[in-house]
Amino acid sequence: MATDSLFTLGICSTDETDNLEKLIRTINCESLPRGIVITDVVIAVSGDSRDTKAMAMNAHTRFAKTVVSEECRSGKASAINGIISNMRGDNLLLINGDALPESGSVASLMEDLVASGSAMMCARPLPAPSYCNPVAGILVKFLWALHNSTMETLQSCGERLHLTDEMIAISEQSIARLPDGTVNDGAFMCTMAQMKGGAVSFSRRSVVRVSVPGRIRDVIEQRRRIVFGHLQVKELAGAFPGTAEFTAWRRPLVGLRILYDFSRRHPLESLILPLALAVEALSVFCALTDRKRGSNAHTIWKRAGNAAWR
Repeated sequence: MATDSLFTLGICSTDETDNLEKLIRTINCESLPRGIVITDVVIAVSGDSRDTKAMAMNAHTRFAKTVVSEECRSGKASAINGIISNMRGDNLLLINGDALPESGSVASLMEDLVASGSAMMCARPLPAPSYCNPVAGILVKFLWALHNSTMETLQSCGERLHLTDEMIAISEQSIARLPDGTVNDGAFMCTMAQMKGGAVSFSRRSVVRVSVPGRIRDVIEQRRRIVFGHLQVKELAGAFPGTAEFTAWRRPLVGLRILYDFSRRHPLESLILPLALAVEALSVFCALTDRKRGSNAHTIWKRAGNAAWR
């Protein structure tokens, strides 16, 4: 008789009261497939918002609940380590507090992880419908389309992947505490898993909506932090994550394949490639400057001016 796969759901939330309420409601409504069991929900709350902490403490869930509270923010890595220390399940599914899975996506991601035997698997991220600067909105749509297209291309080529951490499922064998100060948790975890011979993948049927920066300057700040974190991954894990830019740098022919596949899948988004390259160049320059100034920059993520969800 097959045994059930036991999952803990971990949520990292920083002053995101409204979305946390929606997220918990979504989890409560999930219909779980046979063989998949959610043992508990662990919510790591940090920041100054008493409303968010009260929401986490008082929210009703179908499952056992633990709230880990940090009065002072010490970084997302610390929050994830707190979740790992308190989890009851064998496997872990992490969701960002500012993300929102589409109906059925939590269940499908857990099911796909188990069926595939992968070390890690992420949901397919899509920008949330939101009110933001039109140019910023177009740029963010381009960046997420490129991310998803790159995952498709690299998986088909057998190359190392980069998984997004908006919603990611991790198998029992691959759960490990993060080094203090880790900036990009998803990039670090999936790179380490692949360096150890584990397979990582993404679920085409599991979709998570992500909040987006509202202005161009916020996009640049977000990319600056992300690139900084990717450079840190090389230092911590010994290899760059499998993103479009680092893959193109290491393997130019594969980089051309990424660009070709993207332009074929997203012809309209490809038209703003010059703007995206300019933004990325500025972000990389700022990230390199940050690296020279100190390795602890961006450990605590600066809250970007995210656009309001529609």
